[in-house]
Amino acid sequence: MHTHTLIAPLAALLALGACSSSQNAYDSAMRLAVTDLRGGNLDGASSALNDAREAANKDSQREKVQQLEILVDGAKAYERGDRAAAGNIWSDTESPELRSAILANARTLGVSLKSPSKN
Repeated sequence: MHTHTLIAPLAALLALGACSSSQNAYDSAMRLAVTDLRGGNLDGASSALNDAREAANKDSQREKVQQLEILVDGAKAYERGDRAAAGNIWSDTESPELRSAILANARTLGVSLKSPSKN
């Protein structure tokens, strides 16, 4: 299974709700990140997420960027063949949607997630 098959729909889901006219730079960067993820371009997605982080001016926007960065970082580890690292990185997500999707595909992906940390 290619990681972009799993992560592209998750990225789109996490980026939803980003649209407002006052947030053009943020919205554009998030759309570009999702487009890059759909195409399997993890480096392009990372670059777009850097732009989105710089343009984010709300906590909710910064949280979306952070969750997408976790998604991309885990995918990079997975693509390098380091499934243990991918599982560890993806374990850091606070997104229930991302965690659920990865858990549902864990066997196919060959990864395992740590239990969510409790604060």
